[in-house]
Amino acid sequence: MSPTPLRVMIVDDNKDAADLQAAVVRSQGHEAEVEYSGAGAIRLAATFAPRVFLLDLALPDIDGFELVRRLRRLAPDARYVALTGYAPGAGGSLADQLFDEYVVKPMTPEMLAELLRRVAASDR
Repeated sequence: MSPTPLRVMIVDDNKDAADLQAAVVRSQGHEAEVEYSGAGAIRLAATFAPRVFLLDLALPDIDGFELVRRLRRLAPDARYVALTGYAPGAGGSLADQLFDEYVVKPMTPEMLAELLRRVAASDR
């Protein structure tokens, strides 16, 4: 468990993957909320105030690049992680400019736990 509990929002239209990630986040002692659409993520971000966003790039309603732009206006100091099934670099420099990290799916529980440890440590 992290000494600094984080609020994490997972946005992915793959419900099984999103729910599994939320379970991992919670098992590490953090809070997690899941949204399966970009529009839902924007609504929830205003009240949940996440420190970390895990964003699928291929959402059906709003692509991950547009979503991160909108969310950064609501939470400019949060950490944004792009989750995608595409190879690294598929988003090009745009992904590098908009996201703090870029992870090719599947994100293993170990990878997610390490990411949360790094973010919590940077908040100290």
